[in-house]
Amino acid sequence: MIEARYLLALNVLCYRDTKDAHGFDRLWQKDLQEHLRYLSHVTLASPCAPMRPGEYGGIDSPRLHYRDLPRPSSFGHALMQLPLTLWRLWKATGEAAIVHTCVAGWPIPMGWLATPLAKWRGKQLVIVVESAPWRLFPGGPADWRARLRAAVFERVSRWCLRQADLVVVTQDGYRSLVADGKSCHTIPAAWIDEETVLSDATAQKAWAEKLADPPELLYAGRLEPSKGVRTLLEAMEILAARRVAIRLTIIGEGSLRNECESAARRSTGTVEIRVHPPIAYGDDFFDFLRRHRALVTPSLSDEQPRIVYDAFSQAVPVIASDTPGLSRSVREGVTGLLVPAGDAAWAERLAACAADLGRCREMGMAAVAEARANTHQEMHRRRARLLEAMLLRKPAC
Repeated sequence: MIEARYLLALNVLCYRDTKDAHGFDRLWQKDLQEHLRYLSHVTLASPCAPMRPGEYGGIDSPRLHYRDLPRPSSFGHALMQLPLTLWRLWKATGEAAIVHTCVAGWPIPMGWLATPLAKWRGKQLVIVVESAPWRLFPGGPADWRARLRAAVFERVSRWCLRQADLVVVTQDGYRSLVADGKSCHTIPAAWIDEETVLSDATAQKAWAEKLADPPELLYAGRLEPSKGVRTLLEAMEILAARRVAIRLTIIGEGSLRNECESAARRSTGTVEIRVHPPIAYGDDFFDFLRRHRALVTPSLSDEQPRIVYDAFSQAVPVIASDTPGLSRSVREGVTGLLVPAGDAAWAERLAACAADLGRCREMGMAAVAEARANTHQEMHRRRARLLEAMLLRKPAC
């Protein structure tokens, strides 16, 4: 157990009722509980919104404390609230020995505020890079506003990371933010629980039930251009022209949902596209995922591949773009297939998956073994070991 007082200064929203009880959405609640397994005193400083009693799950622990920050509704609103936000962060950093923050967040990343405060007050600084949404991607916005935003975010994020005593990134593509010679550790972000990962016997049984034709593929994610959804739909059109028997189920919400529904209505003959209502993350989602021959992740932008490990936990291989985050998690020909992002080769890869059940089964069984080494609990155990090593090098004040 790490005894040093630990401050989480993040943009993740929490909630508070009229009796000052705090609540969180289910995944954030789960993540906070993992922090409390190895940290004896945690303070959460994050934007806070009102809730009805019992509306969100709370955490009943005397080791978790709160410094509620104003909740901005826009960038301009955040600037108006900045004095109060800085004042509350100043008090929170003064009470902590270790400050943990981030360089991504809306509308102002919390790390931009917490980093200088932590360094001015002589605190140890931990930064975890979980995403870089400001980065440009093929086919995405590239006007002067997008380029300016990307340049500013990249520069400020690099400055923050230079100040950190410990840097953790969730995929290797974010290492470019870290200055040469500075220590940086890659720990994939995974939400799967150890009990969610299938045993080999259950995985084999699941594959025995996938013999029905046509082969079923799944896309589960936001329906946005950055996710490569149009690349996937174009690949399905090519397969339809070739009369390849295949079925694609799409789960998600976003600006391209109407395009997906139009493609589903047009799909006839050997190719079938279905747009499925969203499924809450949990047992029902994993049950649904397990029925498919492969998960497809055609992203154009860098990102943390949480959905990859969701699929691996159910012995489902992944066909993914070769972006830095995905290519580190998906091993070509072992746990899935990699395709150049946005390339027409997507149709060939999908056809190969449809044609070779045996290979997909082998990759699925290798994937479930990979999942056991990348659970949510293991992610936190690795972070705890890095914190302990950091404190040995430089004891907390």
